[in-house]
Amino acid sequence: MKDYFEEEKEKIEKKKLKEMSKEPVDPQIFKNGLSCLGKTFNNARHAYLNLNISNNNLVSIVVRMKCKYK
Repeated sequence: MKDYFEEEKEKIEKKKLKEMSKEPVDPQIFKNGLSCLGKTFNNARHAYLNLNISNNNLVSIVVRMKCKYK
C-alpha cells in the first residue's frame, strides 16, 4: 500500500509529464534524426528512409496533418 507522500509524488510526476507533452518539439530533433537517403517508389524523388528520435526525452508527439486538397 502506498503512503500519502508516494501518491503525491506520482501525481506531481504525472502533472509534469502532461505539461511537457504540451510543449512543441524542436524541429532540429527531427532534422538530426533523419538518415539513409534513398529514392521513392517510382525513382522520381529522394526521401529519407529512417528516423531515429530516441533518447531525446520526448513525452509524446502530436501529428497535425495539413490537407492541401479541399
